[in-house]
Amino acid sequence: MSLLLLALALNAAPITLLDCRVTTPMPGAMADAVAPAQPLVNGVAVTFVNHAHVAAKSVTFRVRYDYHTESIDDRGTFSPGVKIHASLKYFLGANYFRDLPDICEIVGATFADGSVWTLN
Repeated sequence: MSLLLLALALNAAPITLLDCRVTTPMPGAMADAVAPAQPLVNGVAVTFVNHAHVAAKSVTFRVRYDYHTESIDDRGTFSPGVKIHASLKYFLGANYFRDLPDICEIVGATFADGSVWTLN
């Protein structure tokens, strides 16, 4: 049985989330701008690996930060075995309190062969 079929059969995630961080501009990156009184969020940075035998075309994340939850679709071609770094433009302008979201998980993926995995 192929890795993807086995993962789908067991509902094990065929994609592993390695890191998930809320980001804010670094000091000096906004040299010409007036710094806000409170640092602001400028996105979510994720790192993940597709362990299936076929490329993923879309990966869906559930991210909760500062009492707000977003379902985030990252679309592209995510080849098997490759560490993917993505910057997702969500929670823009929210007050930055910490770099770790309350929740960050992969809840779904669609693959190039048409198969779909979803978190139960």
